[in-house]
Amino acid sequence: MFVFDALEAYRADHLDDLKHGAERYRQLARIVAPFSRLPMHEIDNVTLTNTLGQWTGGTRNRYRAAITHFWKWGRAYGYATLQPTLMAGKEVHRDQVLSMPQLRALYHQADRMDEPWATYGRLLILTGQRHGDVMNFHHERMHNGDMHLPTSKNGTPHIVTLGPRAQTLATFHCHGFEMATTAHFKRRWFRKAGIPLTFRLHDIRRSFATHLAEAGENEADIDRMLNHCASQTAKGVARTYNRARRLSQRREIAVQWEQILWPQ
Repeated sequence: MFVFDALEAYRADHLDDLKHGAERYRQLARIVAPFSRLPMHEIDNVTLTNTLGQWTGGTRNRYRAAITHFWKWGRAYGYATLQPTLMAGKEVHRDQVLSMPQLRALYHQADRMDEPWATYGRLLILTGQRHGDVMNFHHERMHNGDMHLPTSKNGTPHIVTLGPRAQTLATFHCHGFEMATTAHFKRRWFRKAGIPLTFRLHDIRRSFATHLAEAGENEADIDRMLNHCASQTAKGVARTYNRARRLSQRREIAVQWEQILWPQ
């Protein structure tokens, strides 16, 4: 069976049942693109190793796991005999936190960007949400001053509590994003704000949580604001059985965050 056909069969047999199966399929499609029209049983370990050489670190390790399981599935169905032995990529510790002056510089520079990127950048800072979820903001989903997301990256609905500035931005927020241009926007935005490009968009989210915790805000409420899965937190068992949303407390924290960003 050709690799392309095997991948389609793998999607129907396995990936369609996974919550993130579509993303795993896209990963595999990128990996096998150079040899997708070859028979699966002709692909050797050198070919897979050279293909994975395009990526490093955590990305390489995710792709390594994806292609290893795909080939394991192929062996089970008799499409391949190879048992890939692929070297892992070296993970780089990248837990970075932006300082308050850096966050203010980013917010100030976002004011100068074209829409909808200006609103997008400011909402990243004001809400601490995942950048993909911020792109799904829409003013029609505003209710009682909160932004309601029918779904989010972790597959659950989410209520984003907002401070006064964020409420104004979310009310007038408009669509018009192209995900492919996000990396270009990030580089341009960070350069103009004087932020090293070693920082990532996700570091804004980490900085949001870190500075609020340092200010003495309740970490369980911060966790709810970030829409973390229960299993991601130290209090996962408690979160599994406690479904309280604590919206009023989270709204107070959202207001406090804006006051931390712009102290009187």
